[in-house]
Amino acid sequence: MSNAPDHFAAVVLPDGVQKLSYERDIKIENAGTLSIEREDHTLGNLVRMQLLRDPKVTYVAYKQPHPLEHHIVIRVHTQQSRTVGDGAPPYLPTDAIATALEDLNAEINLISEKLSEALEAAQTDMDHDQYR
Repeated sequence: MSNAPDHFAAVVLPDGVQKLSYERDIKIENAGTLSIEREDHTLGNLVRMQLLRDPKVTYVAYKQPHPLEHHIVIRVHTQQSRTVGDGAPPYLPTDAIATALEDLNAEINLISEKLSEALEAAQTDMDHDQYR
């Protein structure tokens, strides 16, 4: 009998636990922390890199607090409005996170489509080569 932790604990969201939670930083304007349950470095690094592409994001970092804790924490800080009363709404970290996740979703869908097309083309080529 092994004393290793159950593998399913790393992927199954327990009852009553939210997948995403966000906490606004009360000391720094336009900063906050996003926690994502049951994820690891794979998603953390993707989200971090996508947020770094946003010119309005001034700082982003992520960490997995401990290997046996199955969540990641992403810290985001966005630019503050340069002029007061310019009419433009502030660009909040939640806005940057939502945009980054939407962009990642679009990129993943594009990769999936291109891969499916390439697999279909390869299968067609293999079928034709079989009868030559």
